[in-house]
Amino acid sequence: MCVKNDIINNIYIGIGKGIACRLASEGFQIIAVGRQKEGREAEVLDYLQQCTNSGISSNSSSSSNEIKHEFRPCNAFELSQVQQCSKDIVNDHKGIDALVMTQGMATIQGFTPTSEGTDEKLTLHYWSRAAFANCLLPSLRSSTNMQGGSVVLSILSGGVHSPYSKYKEDPELKKSYSIANAANIAGYYNDLFFDKLAVQDDNSSINFVHGKFQVRLSLHKFVWYISHISSLDQSFFFSVPGVCCKQLGNRNASVAPYTNKRNAKDVR
Repeated sequence: MCVKNDIINNIYIGIGKGIACRLASEGFQIIAVGRQKEGREAEVLDYLQQCTNSGISSNSSSSSNEIKHEFRPCNAFELSQVQQCSKDIVNDHKGIDALVMTQGMATIQGFTPTSEGTDEKLTLHYWSRAAFANCLLPSLRSSTNMQGGSVVLSILSGGVHSPYSKYKEDPELKKSYSIANAANIAGYYNDLFFDKLAVQDDNSSINFVHGKFQVRLSLHKFVWYISHISSLDQSFFFSVPGVCCKQLGNRNASVAPYTNKRNAKDVR
C-alpha cells in the first residue's frame, strides 16, 4: 500500500477533525498539528487510528500497521512556532501529499496582538496559513503519491468576501480594524497568496485550493450567542464535523485528477 502523508491543522475540533478522519479512513498518514494540552496527543492519535481501522476493514489487502499517524504541537498564534514546526516536518518527511489548514476563531474583539505583534484572528486565518504553506513547499513539491500532484487546501471563505482596499496603507489591519475588515482581509489575502503560489513554475505540480466552510445556524440564535459569548471557536460552528466536512473531504481526496494545476481554485 502506498501511504500518503497529509498535514492537518486544528484537528481536534470541527471541520479539521472531520476531514482528518475521512482521509485517515482512505489510507492517508496524518500529521496532526495543533496546540498541546494534557492528553491531547494520545486522544488525537487514538481517534485517527480508529478512523484508519474503519477504512482498512473494508479493504482486506491493506494493514493499519503500515500507517503511523503523528501529532506535532504548534501554537499557530506564534509564527516562529509555525516556522519551526514546518522545518521539522520537512526534515522528517521528504514528501508531503496534502496540507489542510482549518485553524480559526470567531470573535467580536478588536485588534488583539499576539506575542509577535500581529492580530490574533488574522494570524490564524492568514499569516499562519501562508507560513505553513510557504515553509512546506519543498516537501509538497517532492510528493510522488498523488496522481495529479500534491494539494494545499485552506478552508476559510473561498472567494466569498469583499476586497480589502487599504492593503497598502494598513496591510496588518492595525489602524482600520473592524469585524468586516478582518473577515474580508483574511479571505482576500488567502486568494492572492495562493493564486501567486499557483502560477510559480516551481509549484506547477501543486494544487492550491481556497475552500469555503458553511455555517448552518439561524441568525437569531447566532446573535444570541454573540451577545453572550466574547470568543467562539470552531467547535461552536461544527458540532457535527463528519457531516460538515463530507463534501470538502471528498473534494480533497479526489482533487488529484484536476488538470489545470496552474490556477488556484475556489471551492464554494
